[in-house]
Amino acid sequence: MNSTESRTDIGSRTKGNVLLVDDNPSNLRLLSGMLTEKGYKVRPAPSGALALTSAQSTLPDIVLLDIKMPGMDGYEVCRRLKADEKTRHVPVLFISAMAEVADKIKGFNIGGVDYITKPFQHEEVLVRVETHVSLARMHKRLQQEIMGRKRAEELVKQANDELEQRVKERTLELSVANEQLKHEIKERRQAEETLRESEQKYRELADLLPQIVFEMDDTGTLTFVNRNAFDVFVYTQSEFDKGLNAFQMLIPEDCDRAMEDMQRVFNGDKLGGVEYTALRKDGDTFPIILDATPIWRDNKPIGLRGIIMDLTERKRADEERMRLIEAINQAAESIMITDTKETILYVNPAFERLTGYTQEEAIGRNPRILKSGKHDEAFYKQMWDTLTSGEAWRGEIINKAKDGTLFTEEATISPVFDNKGKIINYIGVKHDVTKQRVLEDQLRQAQKMETVGRLAGGVAHDFNNMLNVILGSAKLVMTRDDLDDSMLKNLQQIQKAAERSADITRQLLAFSRKQVIEPMVVNLNSLIKDIEKMFGRLLGKGIDILSVPEKEIWNIMADPGQIHQIVANLCINASDAMPQGGKLTIETANVTFDDTYCKEHVGFVPGCFVMLSISDNGIGMDKEILAHIFEPFFTTKEEGKGTGLGLASVYGAIKHNNGFIDVYSEPGQGTTFKLYFPRCAGEAEKPKAAVKAPKGLKTAAILLVDDDEMVRNLTEMMLEKIGHTVVVAETPEEALALCEKGGMDIDLLLSDVVMPHIGGKALQKAIEALKPGIKTLLMSGYTASVIARHGVLGKGMHFIQKPFSIEELARKVREAIEQ
Repeated sequence: MNSTESRTDIGSRTKGNVLLVDDNPSNLRLLSGMLTEKGYKVRPAPSGALALTSAQSTLPDIVLLDIKMPGMDGYEVCRRLKADEKTRHVPVLFISAMAEVADKIKGFNIGGVDYITKPFQHEEVLVRVETHVSLARMHKRLQQEIMGRKRAEELVKQANDELEQRVKERTLELSVANEQLKHEIKERRQAEETLRESEQKYRELADLLPQIVFEMDDTGTLTFVNRNAFDVFVYTQSEFDKGLNAFQMLIPEDCDRAMEDMQRVFNGDKLGGVEYTALRKDGDTFPIILDATPIWRDNKPIGLRGIIMDLTERKRADEERMRLIEAINQAAESIMITDTKETILYVNPAFERLTGYTQEEAIGRNPRILKSGKHDEAFYKQMWDTLTSGEAWRGEIINKAKDGTLFTEEATISPVFDNKGKIINYIGVKHDVTKQRVLEDQLRQAQKMETVGRLAGGVAHDFNNMLNVILGSAKLVMTRDDLDDSMLKNLQQIQKAAERSADITRQLLAFSRKQVIEPMVVNLNSLIKDIEKMFGRLLGKGIDILSVPEKEIWNIMADPGQIHQIVANLCINASDAMPQGGKLTIETANVTFDDTYCKEHVGFVPGCFVMLSISDNGIGMDKEILAHIFEPFFTTKEEGKGTGLGLASVYGAIKHNNGFIDVYSEPGQGTTFKLYFPRCAGEAEKPKAAVKAPKGLKTAAILLVDDDEMVRNLTEMMLEKIGHTVVVAETPEEALALCEKGGMDIDLLLSDVVMPHIGGKALQKAIEALKPGIKTLLMSGYTASVIARHGVLGKGMHFIQKPFSIEELARKVREAIEQ
């Protein structure tokens, strides 16, 4: 076997032998890997001289030749290959970044068959290499068949000459010569059959190609197409045989351009990679890309032959890829893709907005740039153990943005597999839940305060009843004449302790919004101005006070006494936070909240509000303390210097007035309390003057109703001690039964507010229906949610707060009777 036969045999076992010439090692590796993966045998050559040597020794099926190379450029290499008889038939495909038409013409003029412009497309290189290798091999086989045919013709001619000579010279050998002639004719027919078989093989090979292979004459009439053309254009073989014109298979808008392109090919140009819109027989259109070269005869172009590729699937894939990319870019979730070594390959715009890192800053780096330090190594180990095992990881991560801000994400990180089941990437889809977690914390805090408020209110109510008994009993005993000084002193101590306890319960009632209030339309600036007069007594030395009132402040509906209580508590706390002196700022302003703001702040509602801000530059508070400051009995002051109810009562008072409160504080930076009261449209009222207790004594018939036996008995003794006539009912039902019997004149109904089945207010309405004009005095440890909505007293009603003294009871009874 000679060397040529050996190379041909080896080449037949591959898709083709490719000589790859490029002085750039990266390009050599990229193209070599691409072609080798597709089954080609690639021989790289980093210079023109090595390329010529390699071409001589290997006779490749195709040469991929870079133009710009030091020493000997691609044009010179091509000229030498074409000048050598041994390599002149090897097709040369130029690959270069030079895209000028003149450069391409120069390449084609020296014998190049195709031209690919860098940067090239993977699929384009493979398609063109496959096409030219196939054409080169078909051309080689065709040449071999033609050479066989020529040899056969030469044999026939030789036989004829010999026959003539023998006829002339040897007539006797005619029979032998005739037999010889028959044999030679048979060989000729075999050669013709071989040629037909070669043509058939050419057609079969063309039919096997996924592209459309065609030939047409200079008028555009198709003279040959492979089988794929029938499927794509939906024409039959007979329709093609009748003579279809190629231009009728293009949309009208592309026909003129296609004719101009064909004329340029006839003028020496090559038609490569041109896109048109093709037209099927049924009128359907689809995109194609065309490569064509002229058909020469007698040094004249007589037509074109080339390859057409249907771009429908590629276009669809490109569109789907673009839609996918657009969807990822538009996604609200942050998306990150990394390789298996945790290097970031892609981030979407949502990632940029959330983290502050741009794509350029993030790509190529490790996700550790977001590490917040809030998770231990075990957290990350468990995450990566899950991912490397091929499973998705789901959970919450606290990360850090570029500016240092922490944020919380709900993340799903999944491995991405190739078609062999190997992990090639990781993709993370993350949803920012920072605001949601803040809102959840705010909601939990609000729910906790509401629960504590209800508990505090219930405790204070029951405690007030007990204190009423203690104070009342002590007062009754102290009226006795037979007490010595020691007993009187002990009773006074009991009275002081009970009164101090009553103060604490009143603060608990303020926190739980169960105290009685008498709201009115007020101007907050006016109230603050009045309160400022007593700041000298409230605040320590070295406190500078800055007042910043809104000039046109809106009015609010509030109890002036509660406002005094709120400001006093906050200013005293501010003074305590500035033991070395400091600056106290009191500010008022009109503010409006919209739905967006309120969605991010639990407890806030949309609308117009008046803000009262009290700020200090004192020691401040950390987050742990801030979480508890409004809870009853929570205090940071030394033992004996605070009950822990001041801020609790402020919280209750604000809620009582349908407002809300925000606190901002940093250790060492000071604290700001911002209180918001709903705007009221009415005119500001002047506080009512205190009602003076009437002098003198007037006895009355009083219906006493209270379900607490101890309170009921004590109150009955107090009333009798004052001189009133008392009718006692344990329940509201018993009181109504007494009134329905008649025959009993009652001047005053004295009733507890909170009782089973029927409350004091409902009982008052029922008895008033039986005894019109009856006076009413209601009593309770808390009455805000019972006497009227949110603690507002009904018209004509009087109220006494438990615990009360015998003197206070006498005054309240007289006021109710004589008003």
